[in-house]
Amino acid sequence: MELITQFELTILELITKFDNLFDFLKIGGATIFTWIWWVITQFGDKFIIIGVLGLFYWCINKEKGEKIAFAIISSLIVNSLLKTAFNRARPFTHPGYENVNKLGNLSNHAGSSFPSGHSQNAATTFSSIALHERSLGTMILAIVVITLVPLSRVYLGVHFPTDTIVGVLVGLGVSYLVYLLMTYFYNQKFIFYIGLLVLATPFLFVDVTGETAHSFYSSYGLLVGFIVGIFIENKCINFTCDVSLKTKILRLLIGAAIVTGAYGLYKVIDIALLSKLISPLKETNLVLFANIENIYTALGYSIISVLSFGIIPFIFKNQKR
Repeated sequence: MELITQFELTILELITKFDNLFDFLKIGGATIFTWIWWVITQFGDKFIIIGVLGLFYWCINKEKGEKIAFAIISSLIVNSLLKTAFNRARPFTHPGYENVNKLGNLSNHAGSSFPSGHSQNAATTFSSIALHERSLGTMILAIVVITLVPLSRVYLGVHFPTDTIVGVLVGLGVSYLVYLLMTYFYNQKFIFYIGLLVLATPFLFVDVTGETAHSFYSSYGLLVGFIVGIFIENKCINFTCDVSLKTKILRLLIGAAIVTGAYGLYKVIDIALLSKLISPLKETNLVLFANIENIYTALGYSIISVLSFGIIPFIFKNQKR
């Protein structure tokens, strides 16, 4: 592994030297190529993923959106567990290679490097869309995104090449497995939803103070909220996506506004209130501090997930078509 790591660091250093040739094209401290790759990398970020998911579930096809959502949440849980298990250091944490990180303060990239979360997210999301849509357009989109996002992570210096390769392979594997399960056993879907929850629950008590704990607890919260939200929607709401384009656009705007507002409130409470109240505990009892923080993370993401899959559809049910 050390030999592979050294070879990969050499690749990242060569990319950095290439990027430095364009210092005369710098904007805000980063070259034009860094900004281009930064834009591309957003297609593996949670905000783009949530937007794509909302578009599918609220506007295009509710059932397909639900299946894609389960694949994404499953992939997030797998990724956080793999990161905890391998705990590989980021490339820029190696002495003498700090310069390979081209993002700087653009984004926080603490925690384990293996496998790449952005690469895995992109692979899971866009391959799931291609599998369910079965169109040339979605297949081309999936190939392009699944190729470019991993390349962006390497170019930006926040992941090793092997991080992104494994991230893509795991993402594709989870996507295809969930596709098969949801295709042949969709009527028994809650068995798989609750089954994943049961399998994931013991890991709540593993590495609660680690840097990947937030990732796992947020994913776990999303799964809990997803199960509750889908149950509410199926039993009490049962909305349809068979509406006009105007109504679909309105749905997307309303849904995005509610989810953004809920996430914003979650972050405000976390940063402005919760962290200040319990931060003194960090010095005296790190485990207690971490547990409170983790519970809040899981609860916050669970509420956002319930809103997305169970409550927001209630607003849509009585909309004119």
